[in-house]
Amino acid sequence: LDRDFINYTDADLMPLFGFLPPEGEPGEYVEKRFSKGRLFLFTARTFPDATKEGREAYKALVKKLASEVRQSATISSETEGETDAICFSVYRNKAYFLNMDTRRERTFDYVLDGRQGTLTLRPCEIRILDRHGLVESRIL
Repeated sequence: LDRDFINYTDADLMPLFGFLPPEGEPGEYVEKRFSKGRLFLFTARTFPDATKEGREAYKALVKKLASEVRQSATISSETEGETDAICFSVYRNKAYFLNMDTRRERTFDYVLDGRQGTLTLRPCEIRILDRHGLVESRIL
């Protein structure tokens, strides 16, 4: 399903590739550039959940694609598990950091657009950072 909740079928997607793919060897997929993006089609025998090789090929592809994404924000902590309860979202002008832990505060380091900082969030606290001037505000 896409954002408009359209359930695409093989008949909708195959014209983008211009052919019906052959059965293929385990781990094979076809890549096609389309508009600003790329489409990946696993051959029928190697559908990601059909075989161990298919699952491994799919995991390897997702890992490769994820490594190509330029992250505008990252979080980390020297304390194991400290970032487990932290969720964050980055938008054009603001970044939002939420501590989902209802019992204890969490301290973590962040990198936002190349600038580093440390935040401590109380339980259930949201911190909003302005991406241009890093003016902070809090919501409890």
